[in-house]
Amino acid sequence: MLPASEGPQAHPDQPRGSKRKLSFDIPFSLNVRKSCDFVEREYLLENLKQEIEKGKDRLNIIVLYGTGVMGKTQLALKYVHQHYGNYSADFFINTASVQTTILGFTQILQRLVQRHAQISDDYAHIGRLLGMAGKLDPAGYFTVTSEEEQHAVKQWFSAPGNTNWLLVLDNLDDSDLVDIGKYISSCNHGTVIITSRRRECIQQGRSGLEVQMHHMGSIQLLLSACSIPKLEDLVPLGRFCLSLLRLS
Repeated sequence: MLPASEGPQAHPDQPRGSKRKLSFDIPFSLNVRKSCDFVEREYLLENLKQEIEKGKDRLNIIVLYGTGVMGKTQLALKYVHQHYGNYSADFFINTASVQTTILGFTQILQRLVQRHAQISDDYAHIGRLLGMAGKLDPAGYFTVTSEEEQHAVKQWFSAPGNTNWLLVLDNLDDSDLVDIGKYISSCNHGTVIITSRRRECIQQGRSGLEVQMHHMGSIQLLLSACSIPKLEDLVPLGRFCLSLLRLS
């Protein structure tokens, strides 16, 4: 039994109890923290932005791939924090395992119910809107199987007119273990960012960006981990090392 909300709250523009249509405007909420050790790579952010813009007229899936500790997750988070205002809804799921994936989609379903509870206090009506007829009790609690959660969220993603959502699937390193096809409909809209160590995630219809760390970026990350602001602070060899690196 999972709580869908802390209680219905009337939306400022709509009366309580009003029977409204499916809502696609989900307030921004991201509980994943950006790392203070993230090395800025504006060219990668710009490339990601361009790939997303090119696919606005279809279901656009972009794979950020590369070896571990290259900053794939932080790059995706950086994009979300910079551009969440351009989307009607933003979601972030850790797909490292089946369990974290199911939890992530359960949390999406909770957010959908919470949002609709702000518009209407009729949970029976909300259940019908979300494809969960009879699954929500009068207090907004629900008990569903993972298949029902998948269906409800998938139905919301694919609803006509719901074209401006963003979904980040983080740590999708085992596509055999986690089949995202169960969760993402074959609809022709929406944006999906996948982070993965496996280049094989770039399948037909997806684009890919390799995330690498150049030598100066690696040094910057190491200095940050050691709480050293800049290379010159490695006295007395700092300036000599910096000269060698600039010549390389």
